[in-house]
Amino acid sequence: MSLPRAALLGCMLSLAVSLTVPAPARAEVTLLIPSRTVIDAPAAKKGAEGQAVKAPAAKEARNGESGTEAPAAAVPADGEDKAQAAAQPAPPPLDEEVDMLISLMRPREHAAQPLEMPQLFAVLRHDAGTRFVNGTPQPERRDLLGDMEESLYLDTRAWGANVAIDRPGLYQFITETRPRLNAERQCFEQQYVKSILPVCGVEDGWDRPAGLRLEILPLTRPFGLTAGSSFTGRALGPDGPLAHARVYMDRIRTEKKTGPLPWQHDLEARTGADGQFTFTPGAPGWWCCVVEVPGQPLKGPDGQPMPLVLGSVLWLYVDAAEQPDKNR
Repeated sequence: MSLPRAALLGCMLSLAVSLTVPAPARAEVTLLIPSRTVIDAPAAKKGAEGQAVKAPAAKEARNGESGTEAPAAAVPADGEDKAQAAAQPAPPPLDEEVDMLISLMRPREHAAQPLEMPQLFAVLRHDAGTRFVNGTPQPERRDLLGDMEESLYLDTRAWGANVAIDRPGLYQFITETRPRLNAERQCFEQQYVKSILPVCGVEDGWDRPAGLRLEILPLTRPFGLTAGSSFTGRALGPDGPLAHARVYMDRIRTEKKTGPLPWQHDLEARTGADGQFTFTPGAPGWWCCVVEVPGQPLKGPDGQPMPLVLGSVLWLYVDAAEQPDKNR
C-alpha cells in the first residue's frame, strides 16, 4: 500500500528536519589518560630469582618504608586484617614512568577547552596485600597535585604530570575539577574523574571504589576490552547507588567524523534501581563513561543562583577486535 502524497511529503520533511537538528549540549568532559594503557613486567635478570625479601605488608603500609605515603585511615589490624598482615614476598622494584594528561574536551569533536588547575590529583595503588579496615580498602595513596605542570593539548591550556611507577600494582588515577561555567548549558559543571592502569599484570583492585564523592564503579574489568565487548558499571553517589540516572559513553573521535543524528555520537541509558548499566562500545580508542546528577546551585555571574551539574567520568581504552584467522 502506497502512502498518500501529502503523508509522503510530510515524512520526507520530518526526515530532512531531523538530519539538521544539532546534537544536544553535553558536558565538556575532563580528560585523564595515561601515556601507556598497560605497563608489563620487566624481563627477569639472570640470577635474580629467589632474592625477594619477605616483609609484612601491613607494617610496610604503616611505617611508609616503601617510600610512598601510608593510608590515611591506617589503624592497628583487627580480626579482618590479621590474615592480610601475613608475610608476603616484597615485589621487585621497577624503574618505570607514565605521563598523565588532564584536559577539558568535547570527545565527539576532538576539540579542547581551557582547564583551570584541578583541586585534587592523586594515585592509589592496590595489590593482593592491600589492607581493609571495616570492609573498606586502604590502598597506598600518593598526592600528585604538586607534580602538575601547565601544558598544551590541541593548542589549549591543559595539565600534565610525569609519575614514577616503582612497584607492581593496580593504579587508580583520580582528579577533581573546580566548578566551571558552561555557558552553552547555562550551568556550572564539576567532575570527579578516574582512570586505571595495571602494572606488571596486577589486577587486584579494579572493582574497588576510589572514594570519590561521585564515582562509576566497574563491574567489568576496565582494561583488556575489545570493540564489540560489553562493559558494565555501577554509578555511586554519597548515599549509595544512583538509581535511574542518565549515563552515557562517548569516544574521542580523532578522525573527526561524526554522524548527522544526535544518537550516532554516543551511547546513552538510564541506570537501574541498583545504579547498574551496560554499554557495548563498538570502535577502538579512548572512551569516557559519564554519569550526571544535580548539585547545590552556585552564584552565577549576575549574582543569581545557577544550577550545578556534578559528573563522574571513567576512562576506558578499547582495543580493536581480533580478526578471525582466514587460514583456519
